[in-house]
Order: sequence, then C-alpha cells, then structure tokens
Amino acid sequence: MKNLIWEEVAPYGLMSVPKRSRWDLPDLMGEVGEYFDCGARVGPGDTVFDVGANVGAFAIETARRAQSDVSLYCFEPVPPIFSALSANASRNDWLGQARTHLFDRAVVAESDPDHTDLAFFRRFPTDSTCDIQEKRRDFDMFFAQKGTAFRAALAPRVGQTVAAAVGHLVTTMPKGGLGRAVSDLVTGHVRMRAPTTTLSKVVQEKQVTRIDLLKIDVEGAELRVLLGISDAHWPLVEQIVLEGHDRDGRLDVIGGLLTEKGFEIAHLGKPDGADEKGLDSFLLYARRPKINGHA
Repeated sequence: MKNLIWEEVAPYGLMSVPKRSRWDLPDLMGEVGEYFDCGARVGPGDTVFDVGANVGAFAIETARRAQSDVSLYCFEPVPPIFSALSANASRNDWLGQARTHLFDRAVVAESDPDHTDLAFFRRFPTDSTCDIQEKRRDFDMFFAQKGTAFRAALAPRVGQTVAAAVGHLVTTMPKGGLGRAVSDLVTGHVRMRAPTTTLSKVVQEKQVTRIDLLKIDVEGAELRVLLGISDAHWPLVEQIVLEGHDRDGRLDVIGGLLTEKGFEIAHLGKPDGADEKGLDSFLLYARRPKINGHA
C-alpha cells in the first residue's frame, strides 16, 4: 500500500494508483464510459472478463452498473499496476463487494510461450504493453502529429522555413538512439517479464460457463488474446468490446475472426482523442445477434 496513492472519485468511490505516475482518474473513468456508450451491456448476475484491467477502472464501472452483483475476471501483468488493482479490489466499495478474481498474467495466444516481456512506463502506466515496438510506433505517430501542428501554428509567425525546421525537430524527437533514450527517460520505461495464460485456460480452470462481456484493451496485443480462445469456448462469449490498433490489416483479421465465430459488428469507431493524438486506434463492439435486446 505504501507505493500507492488514493483518490476519491465520485460516483466511483475510493481508487488507488501507483505513486510517481501521471493519472487523471476522472478522465480515465470517462474513457471507460466509451465502452458502454458504444453498446456494451452488463447487468446483475453477469460474468465479465476484463483483459488489460490496469488499476480496475473498467471493473469498477462494471460493478457499479451491476450493483456489485457480477463475477469479474481481471487480468493485469504489470506488478506495480497489479498492486493498485488488488488494492482497489479490496477497498473500492463497488469492486470490493463483487465476485472478483485477479490474475497477474498477460493473456496471449495458445501458441505463445509461458512468459512474455513487458514495457512498463512508470509515468504513463496506461501505455504499458507487452509489445514495445507497437508502443514506439504510437509515440512516433503522436510526435508526427504534433510536429505537423507546430508547423501549421508557427508558419504565420516565423515563416515557413523556421516552422518546417521546428516541425521536423518535434517529429523526429523520439527516433534514433538518443531520441529513444530520452523518450525512455521521460516516460519512465522499465523492462519486465510476466507469466502468461490464455482465456481458455482460465475458463477451464475456473469452470466458467459463460462470458456475458469480454473487454480487451492490451495496447496492440488484442489479436493474441482472441487467438487464446479455443473453438470449444467461443460459444460461451456473448459480447466483446475491444480497443485496438489498425495496423497491417489487423482490423480486417479481427473483424473476420469475430464474424466467423458468429458475432455481428454492432459498432466500429475511434476512441475519443485518437485523431487529436494522431493514433490509428479503433473501438469495436461485437455481439451475438440473439442478444440484441440484452440490457
């Protein structure tokens, strides 16, 4: 508990986050609301899998919507973030009364090894990932967008030549050996390793009979999570809400997989702020046609 700080966030209650990191909990809870705004539904008695649980923001909102009558399976492999998740599971009023199961493991595909490398960003924990190259591309895209914005804003004041030079400097800031080192220092990048599991292993071990909602937010590894569901367990899943990155045709692959497994894509859009940050993120909600009226 000594490495955590606590904040009261109405109407969600007391929440903890790791020290020495940048958090805006009201904004984080607002981002969680997007999953439900795009169609995801939970109710009393439901079973929900939260893959990429972070400190438990989505789990807390899920418990609140279900009046704490919900079974939650939360996965968070980064140790400092898992500590905050565990604390929230104990002390948050909504989450503390739910049937909560916590896993300090990364969720991967069936063919993946039993351990994976992690990139933990101490100052920006929500960006932590098991795919550092994916996150570096995010940083590159962010700085490229900022470089373009700087160039447009400065040109009327200092002229095109100077504005272009400043824009180029901002765009290339995170690239190269020195740029990477500065970026790692600024973000507090720490390398870690974590054990892995698959969704099907957990379903089998815990004898889960249904998953009313599967939420996935794993900073680029979303397809690996889906590939860890065996054919025998796909029929247990009723809804999926997923935030991912559309790179190398990944969205088409995910959409095709979900369609093949009997889902309809009910919503496909961009998370708030994705365009502003220059990111290729998408927010997808899929459901089985039979639950069209699920509430």
